[in-house]
Amino acid sequence: MSPALRAVFFDVDFTLIYPGPMFQGVGYREACERHGISVDERRYDAAVREALSRLDHEQVVYDDEIFIRYTRHIIEGMGGGGDGVDACAREMYDEWASCHHFHLYDDPRRCCGSWRRASSRSV
Repeated sequence: MSPALRAVFFDVDFTLIYPGPMFQGVGYREACERHGISVDERRYDAAVREALSRLDHEQVVYDDEIFIRYTRHIIEGMGGGGDGVDACAREMYDEWASCHHFHLYDDPRRCCGSWRRASSRSV
């Protein structure tokens, strides 16, 4: 008989939850427009890849400024620039941190339910 499952740990972003349109090309374009910044929504994916390559993967202490800079790099990678970029990046980070724009994937709910049922039978 297998030992009882005691704990399962997940990364949250893109494992349990995914961002809605606010954090996709269309959302970046709309946020930038509110700040008078013109960006090309089609450049979003490439801008994210480039911004990810600039993140300090060794950072162990959470610092919101890192993610604000990351967002700024995405805006710039989409062709945005000017005085409003910093304010737009901060607004987008604040929206990310508010957690109102995320959706739960279907799979984690099913998996957790299966584990719960299996662990209750083995106790």
